[in-house]
Amino acid sequence: MTSVIRRLARNPLFLTGVIFLLPILVFAVGAQWIAPHDPHEQVLSLRLTPPAFQKGGNPAYLLGTDGLGRDLLSRVIYGARVSLLIGLAVVTISGLIGTAIGVTAGYFGGLVDTLIMRVIDTFLAFPFLLLALAVMAVLKPGLWNLIMVLALTGWVPYARVARIRTRTLRGVEFVEAAVALAASSARIVNRHVLPNISSSLVIIACMEVGAAILAESTLSFLGLGIRPDIPTWGMTLNEGRGYLLFAWWPTTIPGIFILLTVFGINLVGDGIRDATDPRSRH
Repeated sequence: MTSVIRRLARNPLFLTGVIFLLPILVFAVGAQWIAPHDPHEQVLSLRLTPPAFQKGGNPAYLLGTDGLGRDLLSRVIYGARVSLLIGLAVVTISGLIGTAIGVTAGYFGGLVDTLIMRVIDTFLAFPFLLLALAVMAVLKPGLWNLIMVLALTGWVPYARVARIRTRTLRGVEFVEAAVALAASSARIVNRHVLPNISSSLVIIACMEVGAAILAESTLSFLGLGIRPDIPTWGMTLNEGRGYLLFAWWPTTIPGIFILLTVFGINLVGDGIRDATDPRSRH
């Protein structure tokens, strides 16, 4: 573990990703103290005020205002909290589900493996976004409904990797020795399988956080994500698209934050891969 931390501290990809993500994490944790205005406060006389660095801008609104006169910076700061909450919650739930299914299929094999793989093939046959749109159209828009929809449609990558890695470990000497000593399946999985596949799953989780944030932004942009009274990056994009021809900031600024966050998460995932995979280090 110490050697992995040292490699991460010297890895430029990981450090660059941390630099991108650190301000977003600060925004998410301290939104109520950092945001200069109430994200819901409407000042119609100041609607579509340009950013402070542009001609006609107001220093009190550094990133300008949206079509209802709400401070764009405050909405972006509060949106960081919602986006990261969704990303982490989706990855946690889908990771647990996918890992359990994949390890079960890879360890027991046979009919169990065949049935689980057919279920995975069925999920892969449906376009992810179309499936999420269909479910969210039936359910009411809401934070936890969105999290559950993304989690229940995002477990497949974990299951596939966990299955392949578990099947590989079944033929390794220390697993065969544990079987010869009559160790239970639960003990073998917990002591030998999960610790050896965890690094691969962590890398997938880093990538899937960014995918979950993009999915939330897409669904909110289409009006099928979170309730309109909760500020999110996707909702801010949706609200600003009607003014794009003469006011670029309500859509461009939250889009930049989405870009930087997903880019930073991907860099962190690449750094973790390089630090934990001997082939990548070589």
